[in-house]
Parts: sequence; C-alpha cells; structure tokens
Amino acid sequence: DQMGAYSAIEWNIGSASAVAGARATWQRQKNAGFSSSDDSAISGFLGLVAPLSEGFELAANVGTGLRFPTLSERFFSGTTGRGGVIGNPDLDSERSVSFDLGLRWYGERLFVTGSIFRNEIDDYIERIEIEDVLLTFVNLLSGTIEGVELLASYAFGSGISVEAGGHFIDGEADNGDVLADIPADRVDLSMQYVGERWSSRLRWEYRAEKTDIGSGEKETPSAHLLSASVSYPLTEELTLTVSGDNLLDEEYYNSADRKVPLSAGRSIALGLSWSAN
Repeated sequence: DQMGAYSAIEWNIGSASAVAGARATWQRQKNAGFSSSDDSAISGFLGLVAPLSEGFELAANVGTGLRFPTLSERFFSGTTGRGGVIGNPDLDSERSVSFDLGLRWYGERLFVTGSIFRNEIDDYIERIEIEDVLLTFVNLLSGTIEGVELLASYAFGSGISVEAGGHFIDGEADNGDVLADIPADRVDLSMQYVGERWSSRLRWEYRAEKTDIGSGEKETPSAHLLSASVSYPLTEELTLTVSGDNLLDEEYYNSADRKVPLSAGRSIALGLSWSAN
C-alpha cells in the first residue's frame, strides 16, 4: 500500500526560470509470516535554467531522492535464473542527494550539451554474494555515483541529421569497493534521413570494456553495435519497415551481472504497420 502527496511551483526570474517541488510518500509492505514494514519519506528538488550570451544556456538541478526496498528484496527467498536468493526483511530505505550542472548551446543547425552529475546515496541497497550461487541484499553505509553525459546533433537540411553522444560513469561505496549495476562507458553516433516517401536510420554504439566490477559481477569485453532501419509507405495507411540489430554480430553482454547470458546476435526484422487517416 502506498500514498503520496506532491506539489511544485515554477517562476521566472528575469530571463531565467526556476522550478521547485516536494513530495511526501508513505508505504506499507506485508508478507505472510513477517511483520509489516512501514516506510515514509519527504523528498524535494530545485532546478534553474538561465540563458547566457551567444546561444548558451546554463541548467542546474539539486534534489533528494528515495527508494523503498521492493517486496522481492525484502521477502523473496528461492531459486532464480541467477542462482539462489535470500530476501532481507530488515532492509532500510535508500536515500540520495543528487546534483547536476549542464551547459547547452543552440545554433542555427547545431545543438551541443554537456553535463556533470553526482549522486550521493545513503543506505544503498546492494546485491551481494553470500556464496558462489547464493545472493542477498544489504544496505551499504553510503555510495557515490558520478559521471559526465555529452550530446550533440546537427541538421544538414534535406531531411538529413546526425547525432552523437556518450556517458562515462563511476560508482564507489564508502569503503572503496565498486558499486554493482554501474553501466559500462559508451559513445554512440547515428544518422537519420526523413524524406517525403521514405526514412532511414543508422546507429553505431561503442561499449567500453568493464573491468571495475562489483559483487556478483564479471568483467565484460568491449563491443561495437551497429543497427539500421528503413521505412517506406506502401500506401497512405500501410508502412513497411526493415530493421537490423547487432549487424556486426558482436558477442557482448547487456550488463556485468555474472549470470547474464550473451545478448542476441545479428537479427533482421520485417514489419508492417497500418494507421487509419
């Protein structure tokens, strides 16, 4: 059972705009054979967007967050595809404070943005191994996730545009251990064409190898992922789409989880969609 109340306010300060909000949340979890668990928390945020000179814009945000333990993390015990799991009914709620600062530039055809972020988490709910194939969940004292995100897009005209981006993320517990579930660093580049009769998209992504692993994880190799799609309207109502994923047939993992299998190899799909006018 969960109840919440939320409010937000937005106002202008000259050419800048600001927004602030708060939320109060209460939750109760019950499971047969256990006492019920009540959780409550108040969170809030503050954001500011301020235009600068020559097409630049500054964006800054600070906020608090919360995550209540899930029913599975607290109460499920049994066998899964990743091995045995023992729930922890004594888990505390996860709390966090996040900061991000970004700079954007708007040109006639070019858009560029970059941001840095930091997320400080208390009572981080971490999946750990008790034995080789036996997992449980515990609250770490604290952890920090920080990184950089980049994005740029350019419109050439005649329906052609390109986009490039990437992120670089690190996660570390207060004792120096690596946090689990931190994605590998990656960059991507895509090109899109939208014409009067047909459209297409080509996307390349590079996922860096991941060697800084947490509990229950394995090292994963780097991968080059290529995908493409072409759409063509057969009639005003019918559109044919041909798409392909992992066209280079790379062997890669979607996460560093020790139990995750290899992702799908090269795949081709044919789709037909209908829409009424």
